[in-house]
Amino acid sequence: MVSQIAKIRYLETATEIDALLLEAEVVRKMQPKYNSELKDNKSYPRVKITKGSKPLVLIVRNEKPDGSRYFGPYPQGQKIRWLLRNIRKVFPYYTEKHRPEQICFRGHLGLCPCGQANWNKILERSTINNIAKILRGERPKLISDLTKAMKSAAKENNFETALKLKNQIDILTNLGVPAHQPWEYETNPNLVAELKGMTFPTFRDQVWLLPWLCLHQE
Repeated sequence: MVSQIAKIRYLETATEIDALLLEAEVVRKMQPKYNSELKDNKSYPRVKITKGSKPLVLIVRNEKPDGSRYFGPYPQGQKIRWLLRNIRKVFPYYTEKHRPEQICFRGHLGLCPCGQANWNKILERSTINNIAKILRGERPKLISDLTKAMKSAAKENNFETALKLKNQIDILTNLGVPAHQPWEYETNPNLVAELKGMTFPTFRDQVWLLPWLCLHQE
């Protein structure tokens, strides 16, 4: 395989999570000839959001044509599990089906919707869409939307809602999730250099490299 290498290209990312999500995006888009482990959908975990009422957010190792949304694959399963655990603190989600009125252990901790009395279809749809936005690298837009909602709530003297939104914003800001979408690293190889003045709370003062090989294709 080494004899078939035409050139080696790499992109710098601002955080390790950036590199993780960007790698998944690049493999999905380019389908590299020799990267069979990531292409076959079986070796590495993916995030699956099921379809229907009370959608589940799961980690799986293969895709099925069942109408669910899939994100990945992620070669570092431990990192994506860490990401989902932290997302759950902001946007609680189901990981298993529940009987009506049943409250699971995670529900008592505020990590599952089954413990929320005000849970409804609109809130459920919004929560799932927000989780998908994070997995697509759209955290900045999400934080901007939450900030606007927080200011609006405070203006209306709804301080309890404003405080809840502020706590969500604080967690999202410190996740170490990409501040930019994966494709931005591809279109602008100097992106990290342009962000030198920014602070990345979780992986401070570190630069991560995503290398891949450009091979002669037969």
